[in-house]
Amino acid sequence: MECSIICTGYPRCRAVFTYKNTCFGLSSLTPNPKLISTVRVFTKQPVDECNGWDFVYYNGLCMLFIAIDLNWFEARTYCENKNSHLLVLDSELKVNETKEFLNTYYHDLRSLYVGASDETKEGEWKWVTKTKISGYFNFQPGQPNNINSNHPNKVANCGAVMSKGELDLYDVYCYGKRQFICEIMATSLSQEDINFLRLAGLLIRVAPHAVRRKFDYEFHPKQLKQFLCKNRRKIYDLTFEKGVITLVQYDLLYPKGSSKVSSDKFDVSLMVCLLRNFTDLDIQDSLPMETIHTDAADISRIKFYRNSIVHSDSGKVDENKFSEIWKCVAEAILRLAPDIKPEIDALISSSLTNVTDIIDFLRLEKQLEKTNQHMVTINRKLETLEIEKNNITEIQLRTLKEWRNTDKKYIHTSATTFIQQSLNQTTGVIITGSPGCGKSAVAHHVALELERRNTK
Repeated sequence: MECSIICTGYPRCRAVFTYKNTCFGLSSLTPNPKLISTVRVFTKQPVDECNGWDFVYYNGLCMLFIAIDLNWFEARTYCENKNSHLLVLDSELKVNETKEFLNTYYHDLRSLYVGASDETKEGEWKWVTKTKISGYFNFQPGQPNNINSNHPNKVANCGAVMSKGELDLYDVYCYGKRQFICEIMATSLSQEDINFLRLAGLLIRVAPHAVRRKFDYEFHPKQLKQFLCKNRRKIYDLTFEKGVITLVQYDLLYPKGSSKVSSDKFDVSLMVCLLRNFTDLDIQDSLPMETIHTDAADISRIKFYRNSIVHSDSGKVDENKFSEIWKCVAEAILRLAPDIKPEIDALISSSLTNVTDIIDFLRLEKQLEKTNQHMVTINRKLETLEIEKNNITEIQLRTLKEWRNTDKKYIHTSATTFIQQSLNQTTGVIITGSPGCGKSAVAHHVALELERRNTK
């Protein structure tokens, strides 16, 4: 309560947690000196350094301690949803700074998940940032041993550290529950990061408008639905047999519960797929020669670099490569749709205030490609669940009908009266008795009586 009272007086104050009647928090303001004994740790929070007030800024690091027990994969997703990642200890300086952070903000001794695993390939440990374990960060003696004492029959493919000590890594069972730390960089984006994000914005947000111009020319919006109905069998095969079209894309072509369909919701990969399979356009997987400027060649360029960006592991593009790709893609877009030039100019000159939006678009594109076949299975399960859900009401009505038919022969007993009187005084009763004594019949009768009362 004292933490809440103190923070109420300081609008930018955030209590991190309370430990042994001591408030641990952070603020952009220094608290009243009279309250220092109550508020043990407060740090000044640089507004522009960390992504929001939840993260604690500490000596160049932005940390967020999560006092929730999750498995490693859930913890990784939790951090990603905050545009961050699990803690990565890839330098001696960072290890030392993290030790100080934990000593300052966290006094319990416990095992914490960090962003290290060998889930992709056994024995090849990597950080969630895709770099291999560096020499700055060592395993504990005898680690990794692929054994977890709490789960002796399970392999240990995920990394953890103890919150006190040297922060040496040891391997644990990935589905065990632990607390963890998320981190984001406290420095501004590098030029290579900015180059990558600008290209992602160009290819994922701007380029689809240009490809759509050609798509709408080949498949006129007024005839699009008719075309899709006529070719549904082939499109079905492209989705469920060949896996070329994702299930999400298939639902855009044939929306459930709606007769409307529009290319406005189609992404580049879906439009390209339909153009390749249902027109004479020769769209290639490789880059065309620079001298070829047909519509098919320009769409091929957009497709090629879009795939390159979506499948990139580094998320970086150097200056020379950026200039080369930007020129190629921008010219291709302008040949397809000259009036889009203001959008391109705005993207190249902007300060990238919409970084989160671009990253979200990029993440969505990656998920669509990565989970295509998985989504087919998921959708079929969802359809089964939907059918089951629709049947619930029917099952309930049929059950009540059976109860009512049986209840016509029910003989009222003293036990029935006692149960009904008890329900007038409490919210529930437990009916016990030997098998075959009529417990279910009594329960059904009382339930039907309650239903009749409520409907009056």
